[in-house]
Amino acid sequence: AMIEAVSIAVHATNRTPKHLGGSVVVVGAGMIGLLCIQTLKLAGFAKIIAIDLEDEKLKLALKLGATHSINPKNEDAVARVLE
Repeated sequence: AMIEAVSIAVHATNRTPKHLGGSVVVVGAGMIGLLCIQTLKLAGFAKIIAIDLEDEKLKLALKLGATHSINPKNEDAVARVLE
């Protein structure tokens, strides 16, 4: 079961256009989102923004490599990402 989730994260990271020091947004900090955060970090993204409705998931996302976290219940996610 884990291999499929990891392969989804790796595939998503490989399909993401990469720029040295680039930024990326991960919407959803569930199992696959958290795996994406880890693979994106390994791929060299400088800013990884995690978006989720649960603060506990966002705390874990920060521990696993996200540089910023946004809870749309508390703030305007689009404005914050553009910031």
